[in-house]
Amino acid sequence: DSASITRLVEHLRTLLRSALAQPSLPVSSLSMMDEAEQSRVLVEWNATTADFPADACVHQLFSAQASRTPEALAAVSDSGSLTYGQLEARSSRLASHLASLGVKPGTLVALCMERSLELPVALLGILKAGAAYVPLDPSYPRERLTFMLRDSAAPVLLTQHSLRSLLPDGPAVICIDAQEDAFSGTASPASVSGAEHPAYVIYTSGSTGQPKGTVVSHRALANHMAWLLSTFGLTAADRVLQKTPLSFDASVWECWAPLLVGAPL
Repeated sequence: DSASITRLVEHLRTLLRSALAQPSLPVSSLSMMDEAEQSRVLVEWNATTADFPADACVHQLFSAQASRTPEALAAVSDSGSLTYGQLEARSSRLASHLASLGVKPGTLVALCMERSLELPVALLGILKAGAAYVPLDPSYPRERLTFMLRDSAAPVLLTQHSLRSLLPDGPAVICIDAQEDAFSGTASPASVSGAEHPAYVIYTSGSTGQPKGTVVSHRALANHMAWLLSTFGLTAADRVLQKTPLSFDASVWECWAPLLVGAPL
């Protein structure tokens, strides 16, 4: 189109000027962008700074939202729904149970679940206990699941009863949909994670070798959510579909962004 042709002509003109000014350089070292375009690409388009609570964790931000809108819908599925108050209470009970098993700040907790109302309960419960979640996709080959559990050394695995037979032996297993009534306590444990602690660990595809766990801190997650909410203007009037498997990083914003602004997931 006309705009593209105009841009290409400007690039060619800039390239020729660069060649005349520095004839000894190879073409690959010459610039095709003038100062205005370089500034636009390198500075203007990268102006993604957003204010965010640098010392806060997303589960703390969720709890603050739950205290503001306890009756609002937080999660909806075919099996029913949870309000913010209910999600806050259920995840706190799970966090207390995890703490009783020795889970603490810095611990990695594996998570292998299908989409359900138990999923946000599990995510929040793990973070409230101070741990980081390690998502395992139920569709992965058993060998890959075995490797990820061994490599992460997660001492606890949260799953659903229907998936238990797919998972290798190793960590202590909690079937959250079958055991939730046994969780005691109403408050999150006193020992909570800091912004520098891991929030989650997502493994790479392994297409170039063994999968590698990528560790993301609470501060980085809070920063990402602050930018996303600022850029896309998500509000409590929206609804977000959690469609991406937890093993892909796009799931991170789908899960957390709505829960930080009072929207239903």
